[in-house]
Amino acid sequence: DHGVNGLIFGNSGELYVQVPGNTNAGVPGSLSTTRQQEENLFSCATIVARNVNSPDFDGHLEFDDDDNQIGGWDVSVFAPGQRNSYGIVLHSNGYLYATDNGANVGYGMSSVTCEQNGPSPHEPDELNLVMEGHYYGHANRRRGRDDYRQCIWRTQNETSDESYTAPIGVLPASSDGLCEFETDHFAGQLRGNLIIGRWKGELYNVKLTNDGLTTEKGLSDYPPVLIEEGALDIVQGPDGTLFTAAHSINAIKFYAPNEEEARSEILNIKSVFPRRGPEQGGTSLTIYGDNLYLGGFPSVTVGGKPCAVQNPSDDSTITCTLPQGNPGSADIVVTTGLKSNVFQNGYRFVPAQTESTMDSHTNDALTIASPSPKQTHAPVWFQREERSTTSSTSDSLGIRALKWINTDTLDDIGPVEQGMCTFCADLSLTIRADTRGDVNSVRLTLDGPISFRAIENNMPYTLFGDGRWDYQGMYFQKGSYTITAQAFSKPDGQGLGGRIKSFDFEIV
Repeated sequence: DHGVNGLIFGNSGELYVQVPGNTNAGVPGSLSTTRQQEENLFSCATIVARNVNSPDFDGHLEFDDDDNQIGGWDVSVFAPGQRNSYGIVLHSNGYLYATDNGANVGYGMSSVTCEQNGPSPHEPDELNLVMEGHYYGHANRRRGRDDYRQCIWRTQNETSDESYTAPIGVLPASSDGLCEFETDHFAGQLRGNLIIGRWKGELYNVKLTNDGLTTEKGLSDYPPVLIEEGALDIVQGPDGTLFTAAHSINAIKFYAPNEEEARSEILNIKSVFPRRGPEQGGTSLTIYGDNLYLGGFPSVTVGGKPCAVQNPSDDSTITCTLPQGNPGSADIVVTTGLKSNVFQNGYRFVPAQTESTMDSHTNDALTIASPSPKQTHAPVWFQREERSTTSSTSDSLGIRALKWINTDTLDDIGPVEQGMCTFCADLSLTIRADTRGDVNSVRLTLDGPISFRAIENNMPYTLFGDGRWDYQGMYFQKGSYTITAQAFSKPDGQGLGGRIKSFDFEIV
């Protein structure tokens, strides 16, 4: 049952895929028939495929005899350390959440270091807030060659630190299916909650905190059990109906909302479909609710702009043509006669996909805050490698300077220089390349106790990438490093290359 599982598209067209592990806790065991199958470069992780709509999409993963990636450069590891994650959802709050199956005693030993084994663990399932570069505890010794934290299996009982992100909830086995309750049925009491399906178990109704960073109470305190019969997978239809894959009985079941009849004087929006679409508009939006034509023909606005109503159908649906909007969430307002109703943050306009937004390795799909500074600034360990086809160098473009950036305060704190860095061990940092000339990409390479490579196609050119409002950073381990940067005249490290700038420094 450890097959490729959940799939979800992000708001910039990127595709997230839940790939399971080959081991129980990082060491080969009885999960494989040979008992010798190890984790590989892309196992036990959320992976992401970017640029998927481009005719040049490079998604054919290829590896050499040492399991080094040599092809498929538009695919990378997004969030490592998930043992057998089945369900994943992109919530309306902008976060990714995923279920994950815990280790089973007797199915394989735990990885204590890259060489040392520990006892076979047994743990319940978990709910994770999936964030780029964070490590969720299931060991992968292959990736541990470049990222030592992944050689160490971490238990759910540990708290989050700079090397590990603990689950936001512990679940009974086997918790798999996952969706967001997106409609306004039952007076909106369930809207935004996570519905989690337990195979041969129950459907759980899990309420998140307002900031989305954890659950409102420990999952061990649940019920509420929404439905006694569970599901391997769950989706919600636009009318609020939950559809479940009851794998154990080979059936699809559905559970429709059962409410009292709406009062005749109440205009009420309950849901819309689709929930997101391109910012340029022009697509159809269907609004579901009660008494939508009460008092006359309705008018609709989305994000404050008119949504042209098409031919009316019945009192419970309206179809309109979406206007152009600004990227982000937008309220939907239906007005008829003297009555109106607002469906807050009911629709999301997503940015138009351009070459620049698809090529950059920043995560604009998830512009999210972090539970703590140390958890936010974990590095993205596997990004597109160098594919430079430069034929010559040029003095007309280059790197003016490399700067240390404190990613907690977003302040420049000085140039990268030869020698010791006495402050670097205590701050979450990244390195920014300031350029001159007509630069369209920068290749940055860090070698040392932690090695990292990236090509940045958009300013600011930073080692670990940047979101819309902040830099991504990391806490450097002590030791000696080399940082190398080179500017290029074309995206993806192609075209003319400027002179290489390089510094050796030591974190003390």
